[in-house]
Amino acid sequence: MYNFGQLGRYIKDNKGSFSTSFALIIVPLLLGVGLAVDSKRGYNYQKELQGAADIAAVTAAQAYVTDGEDGMKKSGADSFMDNAALIHGSKVNIPIVERVDSNVIIRASGSFVPMFPRLFGYPQLDYSVISKASIVQTEGLEIVIAFDSTNSLNFGNRWQTALNVMQTALNDMQSLSSQNNFYISLLPFSDRVNIGKSNAHMVQKPIPPTWEGCVEPREENSGGSKRALDDDRAALEPFTASIPGTRFPFAQQHTVMCSKVELIGPTASISQIIAGMNQLSPSGTGRFGQAMAWAWRLLSPKWHGDWGVSGYPSQNLSGKPSQQRAKKIVFLTDGNSEISFAEMDNERSWGYNQGSVNQFNDFVNVCNDVKKSGIEIYMVNIDGNPHAVPFLRQCASSLDHYYFVTDEADISLALVNIRNELVENIRLLN
Repeated sequence: MYNFGQLGRYIKDNKGSFSTSFALIIVPLLLGVGLAVDSKRGYNYQKELQGAADIAAVTAAQAYVTDGEDGMKKSGADSFMDNAALIHGSKVNIPIVERVDSNVIIRASGSFVPMFPRLFGYPQLDYSVISKASIVQTEGLEIVIAFDSTNSLNFGNRWQTALNVMQTALNDMQSLSSQNNFYISLLPFSDRVNIGKSNAHMVQKPIPPTWEGCVEPREENSGGSKRALDDDRAALEPFTASIPGTRFPFAQQHTVMCSKVELIGPTASISQIIAGMNQLSPSGTGRFGQAMAWAWRLLSPKWHGDWGVSGYPSQNLSGKPSQQRAKKIVFLTDGNSEISFAEMDNERSWGYNQGSVNQFNDFVNVCNDVKKSGIEIYMVNIDGNPHAVPFLRQCASSLDHYYFVTDEADISLALVNIRNELVENIRLLN
């Protein structure tokens, strides 16, 4: 049996040595914990400092194209200082901005105040970063932004985050509105795509009087898929009008939804795209393959002259620089979808609103055909459906074209990188 009385007397008689021993143990223990905390803070600080430098590098590279060396230095420094000012508990120095051949280099430094090392004579920890961006000008650009406007993107703050950051990126592209050889389109999508009443010539007659611009998927059994999609012109194979509100075949409790905002573009007006984006509201689920097919049709040379804009889409004819335009799609989605269960095969591979293997394989098939045609695909995958991730990654033109984003800062950096590459093929090198 334990003699607690003797134990108590031992502690009482040895309290001095016990306190000394405890102090000897607790001080290094607290120091170790403190250093671990500050080490993590230092890692995060350097990461944020690098992010600010990366944004500054691509901003400076873009400014060099339009405003020369002086504009490059001012824009790079201003961008870095503005973004670095958002880093909590830090101070930064004005960066060095220089051009070496066709590259812009940002050398930036800053410091933050640690919690524990300052007790031992280290009032701040200093960090430095370097970022480099290349400058390669193109002959022109045709870009389609395919924007997932479905209900799932409205969970939490994903919808507003995506809108805010996309609009910021578009605002940064305002200078392109006055340039020649630049065209941009906004393609909102949910269960269907709204191509607009102005494109009624693409739809089979007779068109229902209640038609608002939405069309049914034009699918065919080809290449091992019964839902294959292509870029054949509407003049050869017109589309069927879709009427929102009709019931899905497998899930009668759900109805077909289509964005009230119709396809905008092709246009050179960034303001027009932003205005359309401000009118978007979430509805329905997502047919990703259909959205990608329409983005393809907006850029396919087969559709040359079909979109009401002279010389669009470009045919990239040899010897005609005015028609040598880069063609790129930015596809923004969270990957959530219930369409495979409601309409396609009554199939769910992973549960409600997670889609199906067949659905995503069909989507990847369309992406592969788009890439074979010479169109680049940038995939902005907002954290939502983990099962969609490998398929969305396959859809992108490369791993450098795929962005998995979880918060506003991640989306912002992804779109800044994409924006600058779209504009002038400005690309981060570090």
